[in-house]
Amino acid sequence: MESKSELNYTIDKANNRINVYNTYGKKIVYEFDGDGYIIRVTEEPSPRETEVREILGDTIQSDDLLFDNGRYISWKVGDKEVVLDDKFTATELEAIAWWMRNKQNVWKKHKQDVKGRS
Repeated sequence: MESKSELNYTIDKANNRINVYNTYGKKIVYEFDGDGYIIRVTEEPSPRETEVREILGDTIQSDDLLFDNGRYISWKVGDKEVVLDDKFTATELEAIAWWMRNKQNVWKKHKQDVKGRS
């Protein structure tokens, strides 16, 4: 099964930028110098990812896994299920589900990209 990422973009000529938005929740900004050469590439999370990060807080670890020993939540990228052992609000559960779906898609895409290079 082929995974496709649709890209949407805007061109900001006044600031020599192209803003690329992909289906995995990232905004990638390409900045150009006056000659058309890329001088900087930065990634920004989508508004939804920012909201999810605020909801889940320190539960999100640096390698995108979810872990909290106090409320017990455990999930790593690649897992199909999360382990929960506490009370969670609907908002928290929706944030967890969003994180799992979106980070799983990034992991699958990365895995396919790496596999295609070998």
